[in-house]
Amino acid sequence: MNKKLGYLIIQQHAPLLIGMLALFVALGGWTGFRMNQQWQMLDQNHDMLISSLKYDRQRQQYQDADGLVAPSKQQYLNRYLQVYHADRRGLLANSQVGSNVEPNDFLWGISILIGIALIAVPRHRHLNEWLQSLGFRRAQIFSATFWSYSLTMIIAYSLAKFLVLMILVQNIPRIYFSQFNWWIWGGNVISTILVALILMTVSALVLLVTPNLVIALVVSYAVVQPISWFVLMRSFGQPGNQLLAFLNQYWLIGVGIGSLIWCLGWLLGRHLSAQQTSDRIKQTILLPAWRVPMLLGLSIILTKLVTNVVLTPQTSWPSVALIGTATLIGLIAWIYQPRWSRHFWQLVRQLR
Repeated sequence: MNKKLGYLIIQQHAPLLIGMLALFVALGGWTGFRMNQQWQMLDQNHDMLISSLKYDRQRQQYQDADGLVAPSKQQYLNRYLQVYHADRRGLLANSQVGSNVEPNDFLWGISILIGIALIAVPRHRHLNEWLQSLGFRRAQIFSATFWSYSLTMIIAYSLAKFLVLMILVQNIPRIYFSQFNWWIWGGNVISTILVALILMTVSALVLLVTPNLVIALVVSYAVVQPISWFVLMRSFGQPGNQLLAFLNQYWLIGVGIGSLIWCLGWLLGRHLSAQQTSDRIKQTILLPAWRVPMLLGLSIILTKLVTNVVLTPQTSWPSVALIGTATLIGLIAWIYQPRWSRHFWQLVRQLR
């Protein structure tokens, strides 16, 4: 990366980059406080925790409904209240204590918004045009901005994750960290950051194709689950899906594929940014060659979201086909704006 360009990018985006650091650290502190509060609440209710234990006389051990066993009630409590379990690849929190899981949903949402800001802020403030007047190419500017945001996110989330750990260590007795492992903790940090970087990249790529912020949010939301499953392994124990079970066993393969996806996203962003022109900024799709891919991709995503979120998952195939057809027609009207729909879009523009 050109040093002069990198300095100018950081100077232009300094308020956002500093804000990202501050926000992640604040959220890390809040998460650590909440997790400690939840653990303390469980620790104060030992009677409730051991009330469901059943004693197996043949094996001379206690067992709960989830299969956790221990030779005595005290040892059961020690295992149950463990903050980190060494046998959870990519997953830190004790699966027996669901409320103790570190929440990542806030990270996914912030990552998507960061990707949108990566493109929308310089576009709105015409920052890239000024950099182009200094002789820098569009692809260079995108790369410098992309890596500045990526590095800031890596540092910010690492700090937040470390702050969560420090808060828990300071407030919870060491006996409940007996299964803690730095390698597994570091692996979870790497996995989670990688998911966040991929989501940031996806929302940035969508905005390079269309200036519509809602579409960027919809597409990014649609890829959260498959990406987080593929890289992070959100399911506890042995996943039912064979692919997820394989990736649960070979964590490095999932991380390697996720890293490849992220790097390919960066290269695609360089390619798309090089084709940007300021005269297309008000068009629905900024790059004509991407009209058909956007049409097909969005129709699938929106149909799936409507059937899974708005309707019940058991919606019949005729209903799904009807929703898909209506979605496709609406997207054709939005992307291509045929003559029969122009009056409607003129009205929408006037209402804005």
